[in-house]
Amino acid sequence: MPDRPGVAVTRADEDAAPLVTALEDVGLRAVRTPLLRVALASPDELANILATEAPFDWLVCTSRHGVEALAAACQVRGVSPRDLGIAQVGAVGRRTAEALEAIGVRVDLVPDIADALHLAEAMLARAEGRAGRVLFPRAREAREALPTALRDAGWAVVDVACYDTLPRAEGGAQLADALAQGAV
Repeated sequence: MPDRPGVAVTRADEDAAPLVTALEDVGLRAVRTPLLRVALASPDELANILATEAPFDWLVCTSRHGVEALAAACQVRGVSPRDLGIAQVGAVGRRTAEALEAIGVRVDLVPDIADALHLAEAMLARAEGRAGRVLFPRAREAREALPTALRDAGWAVVDVACYDTLPRAEGGAQLADALAQGAV
């Protein structure tokens, strides 16, 4: 049996590094057993929306994968993300804000609690009763909290499914093996 307790990290490989580091920083051993993978959709739909449905009052991103999809759509259009002319940008949390800033997009709002509903509430509070038009690049299976809260307040939300979170079959086998061997 290993000398440090093992913790299964089931996040997609591309999303696991911060959690692995945090676990190791507190003396635990991270055992990577990714159960999911992320697949970006074609950037064409989002690129078309950027070309035909602008301007937007807000851009909101709830994951770095949405940011990656936005960057890909901008590349298809031949424009820089910083030149989209969107008045305000909201990010669900610090890591998503960092991803936006890495592609040249200034972030105006990050809620104190990093989830979509708190982002919507912070946007509504900032708007002081004025409805806005929002572009929301998102996962196909994303929760409806953010667009529902905004639409209920009279906002127009253009949400675009830009990526899928899919099962990774071999991750289940890796997790089962780790459990059977006592590594977790």
